[in-house]
Amino acid sequence: MIRLSDILETAPELNTFWALERCVSIAARSMPYPKQDLFGDKLQSQAQNTGHTHLTFLNCDVVPEFRDTPRKWQLILISAFERGQRARAMKL
Repeated sequence: MIRLSDILETAPELNTFWALERCVSIAARSMPYPKQDLFGDKLQSQAQNTGHTHLTFLNCDVVPEFRDTPRKWQLILISAFERGQRARAMKL
């Protein structure tokens, strides 16, 4: 799970909501792919053989306090996160 507060901490230079949206997508795309799941199975080989990928979630634990933050900011950030995960899955 990735927390929004962690993304905001690692990128203090962000000054707009749309820059944050881009960072969320990049964070999802650049996440390391786990080598093993809880049961010790190798996820990379399973993902390549079955087309399934390991999903991670975005925890919106803080409200982004930018002037241009839209009302439906959670939906926008979750969509950006999912786009990043799809891009990561395409690299496999």
